[in-house]
Amino acid sequence: MARTVRGERSIYTPASLPGVDHLRAQFVRHAFARHTHDDVYVIGLIEEGAQASRLGNKEHVSTKGTVVLINPTEAHDGRTTGEVGYAYHSLHVDAAVLARILADEIEDGATTGRGGVERFPFFAAPLLNDPEVTSSLRLACDSLSNRNANIIERESLLLEALTLLLHRRCALVSRPVERDIEGPLARTVRDYLHAHMTDAGISVDRIARACGRTRSHVTRIFARSYGLAPHAYLNQIRAKDARRQLLAGEKPSAVAVAVGFVDQSHLTRRLRAIYGITPGVAQAAWIARTSGAQRRHSPAW
Repeated sequence: MARTVRGERSIYTPASLPGVDHLRAQFVRHAFARHTHDDVYVIGLIEEGAQASRLGNKEHVSTKGTVVLINPTEAHDGRTTGEVGYAYHSLHVDAAVLARILADEIEDGATTGRGGVERFPFFAAPLLNDPEVTSSLRLACDSLSNRNANIIERESLLLEALTLLLHRRCALVSRPVERDIEGPLARTVRDYLHAHMTDAGISVDRIARACGRTRSHVTRIFARSYGLAPHAYLNQIRAKDARRQLLAGEKPSAVAVAVGFVDQSHLTRRLRAIYGITPGVAQAAWIARTSGAQRRHSPAW
C-alpha cells in the first residue's frame, strides 16, 4: 500500500551539467496542466505514493520506484490519485545533451545510421520498472539536491544514471523527436502565438480572422498537430518565458505583465500548473545560483 504524502512543496535545483535541470517535489492535490516541452526529455522518478498521468492518448499510473520517460514535444499532464499524493524527482534534459551522452558514453558510431544520418534517442514506452535504473537515478537526484555535494560528484552520478537508462530503454530514430505538423495552418497559428505572446488581447477569433479560417477549424488543426488547444499553448510559452525571466532575477509582478498575464496571481497559477513551481521557488533558485551555491547555466526546461 502506498504511503500517504503530507504537504506540498517543490525545490528547483540547477544541475551541475549544463542543459539538465532538477525538480524535487511532493504534491497532495496539485494537478499539472496538459503541456509539452520542446527539445527536452523529461525523466521522472516516483519516490512515494502514486501519480496518474495522461501521456499522449493513454492513461498511466506510476507508483514508487517507477521511472517516467517523456520524449520532446509529447503532450502530458500529471495529478495525484485519491488522497495518497506523491513525491518525485524530475530531470529535464536538453535533447542535445542526451544525444551527446549517447554518442560519448555508449559506443562509437552508435548515433550514426546509414549514409551518415545522425540518430537521436527515443523512449518507446513511458514507464520503466528497473531496480538498477531506479537506484542509479535516485543517487544522482539526491546528489543534485545536496548543496554539499561537489560538482564532479553530481556530474559523475548523473552521467552514470543517464548512460544506464540509455542502455536499458533507448531506441534510436533518424531525426529529433518532433511533431508531425498538419500542414502550414498549424505552423502559421504557432508563429502567430509566439509573435503576439505578450498581447493580453489575443484571442482565437483574432487568430482565425488572421488565417482566414473558422475558429473551430483553427482550434482542431492546431490541437491535432501540437497536442494542445491554442490557449493552452499560449499559456505554456508565456510560462516558459516567465520562468526564464524569474531565473534571471526579475520581479514576479513585472514578469507577469511582461509576458502577457493579467497579474502576478495569474502568473503563479500558470507557472505552477506547467512547471510545479511558484515564482518564489524560481527566485530561490536564482539566489542560490548568484550566490555561488550552484554553477550558473541556462535552464533546459
